[in-house]
Amino acid sequence: MTPTDPPDPESTSGAPSTDASFDVDAPPTPTSAPAPPVLPAGASEPEESSSLGRLTIGFMALGVGGMALFDAALGSAFAPSLHHYIAFAVTILGGGLLVGSIRGRARWLIIVAVVLVPVLVISPVFQWTWVSDAFDNRVQITDFESLDHVYAVDTGKLTIDLRGLPWDGEEVSLTARVDTGSLEVILPQGVGLTGFARVDFGRVRGPDGEITRIGNSRITFSRSGPDGSVTLDLYVDLGNINVRVGE
Repeated sequence: MTPTDPPDPESTSGAPSTDASFDVDAPPTPTSAPAPPVLPAGASEPEESSSLGRLTIGFMALGVGGMALFDAALGSAFAPSLHHYIAFAVTILGGGLLVGSIRGRARWLIIVAVVLVPVLVISPVFQWTWVSDAFDNRVQITDFESLDHVYAVDTGKLTIDLRGLPWDGEEVSLTARVDTGSLEVILPQGVGLTGFARVDFGRVRGPDGEITRIGNSRITFSRSGPDGSVTLDLYVDLGNINVRVGE
């Protein structure tokens, strides 16, 4: 028996074989979606930014600015003091913190509240009127020879009354300083007034208006009078200045 070669696959099948892995019509193999990143232990997802804080500060600025506009437009009919402005701002700030406890994030508003609330608590001192006799310094002058051109008090109330002077066209200058307390200058009718009055922290009031704020409350005087004139240089560090014209 003669050995024979193994049969040729092509000759036995009659057609070339086709591998299924090269079939162009086969559907693509589905791929799985990438796995989400895994946060390290103890880490939290980043918080989304919130516009609550910016809105609260914006409403505070609009509210306080609106009060200032009404104050300037209405005059004595609407005259809020410093603590009214601060209280209004703190109210809006509290509303923002209340909303933030339910919706939105603005924890940094707490820092603003920590600053404003103590200022609100001490703000009434700017309108404090000294009534203690121990700190009440009153100067009532009846002749120009006894008029000192400089008066100063560390703490308390200083009142300088110029109504008793025999005014007849005289021009005098007056400088007065109070560190903490109140300063009042009283002029008679018919006497002109020039100069300025300045308070660092508190209120300054003149015959034509009033300013109350934290930092450099200043009023400049420019009034003429037939009986004479006074040039004032008044300063209070913490407290009030009141310049008035009376009988």
